[in-house]
Amino acid sequence: MKKFFLMAVIALAATTAKAQLWVGGELGFYSTKTEREMGDLSEKIYENKTFTFKPELVYDLNENWSLGIGVGFYHNDNERTNTWSFDPFARYKFAEAGDVKFFIDGGVRYQSEHFNGSELDNAETYGVFFKPGLSYEISDNVCFDAHLGDLSYMFRKADVGGGVESKTNSFDLKAASAFTFGVYFKF
Repeated sequence: MKKFFLMAVIALAATTAKAQLWVGGELGFYSTKTEREMGDLSEKIYENKTFTFKPELVYDLNENWSLGIGVGFYHNDNERTNTWSFDPFARYKFAEAGDVKFFIDGGVRYQSEHFNGSELDNAETYGVFFKPGLSYEISDNVCFDAHLGDLSYMFRKADVGGGVESKTNSFDLKAASAFTFGVYFKF
C-alpha cells in the first residue's frame, strides 16, 4: 500500500510539473455621492458604495486554449444586496505581440442575488458572455489581465412579493465602461 501511495504521489507531481495553473482575480470598489447645495445648506440626495471580489482559477490546456472558473461576490450598500456569481469559461488566445497575449473569454454565468432588509426575495440570473482581453506576463509566474469590454445575454428572475415574479431578458454590449483588471500567479 505504501508503494502504491508513493507511486501515486510521484505520478501526480510529474503531471502537475508541466501544468499551467493560474490563480488570481479581480478586486474592486466603487463609491458615488450626490449632494444638492442651496446657499449654506446641503442635502445628500444619493450615496452608494459597491465592493467586488472575484477570484479565478485558470488552467492552460495548451498555448491557445485555457479553462477557467470565477467565483464572485458583490455587495451594494444602497440597494442593500449581496450577490454571488459562478462563471465557468473557456479562453482562446488568438494573437501575441511580445509579452502581450490577446484573448477572448466565453462562458456561462449564474448569479444569486440576496436583498437585505427588503420585502423582495432572492433573484437568480443565468446567461452567457464573451469578453475580449489582453494578458501581459511580467515574469514566468506573474501576469496582469485586462478585460476590455463585455458582450452578454442574461435572463433574471426575481420574486417581487405577493407571489408575483419579475422576469428580465437583457442583452449587453459594453466597451470601455466594462474595463476590468486582475493579477494572476502561476503554480
